[in-house]
Amino acid sequence: MWYLFGMSDESCRTKSADVGPHIFGRPPGLIAIITYEAALGLFQAVSGVLIFFSYRLISGELIEDPQDRFLNLLISHFSYNSSIKLGALLIVLGLTKLALAVGLFFNAKVTRVIGLLFFGGVAVFGIYHLTLRFSAFELFVLAIDMFILWYFWRVLPKHYCDKGMA
Repeated sequence: MWYLFGMSDESCRTKSADVGPHIFGRPPGLIAIITYEAALGLFQAVSGVLIFFSYRLISGELIEDPQDRFLNLLISHFSYNSSIKLGALLIVLGLTKLALAVGLFFNAKVTRVIGLLFFGGVAVFGIYHLTLRFSAFELFVLAIDMFILWYFWRVLPKHYCDKGMA
């Protein structure tokens, strides 16, 4: 089964994770990743729900006050279909990140494989998006996602070999 995680049974027995007490029995880096992914996933899911239902709300407010410039600006930039698609995308991304955070917290070993695929896809999309339009904030978020991808690939298998994580 360790072949899914890039380690044989022999190397799993010889390599051990760092020793010492950890918060919740997990290494601090893993707790930081779990907290980051859970917070970002919750934010994305909630904002996706708000965007999903915002078009009808904005349209209703615009009917009450047709002179409102801000709402006219918002309604001119979004259509009903684009708000549905963007909201659904944010909901799916948010729930995926929440599921990864819960899986990591409860030591689900298949979470590593799913996380590698997910963060690999996010990294490819992030690099593509940076080539189209550069932003320092997007570069920072891409760097965090690349660090998490590296952590899932190189560091996490060592913690799964630990007796407390197996």
